[in-house]
Amino acid sequence: MIFRESLGMGFKLQFELLGFVSLSNEVRKADLEGISPFDIGGKVAEEIREIKENLLKRIN
Repeated sequence: MIFRESLGMGFKLQFELLGFVSLSNEVRKADLEGISPFDIGGKVAEEIREIKENLLKRIN
């Protein structure tokens, strides 16, 4: 997914998103407790794995 944003004065920012982590009560609770969202498992863990895979594809 390509994200473009105008910064004004003719400047434009363009970058590719690696993915996203869904916001949920479990993610908020993990954040408040200092727990990695990856450790709560489920859909969130799969989203994080996808981000990791996308990052590794781009740096290799």
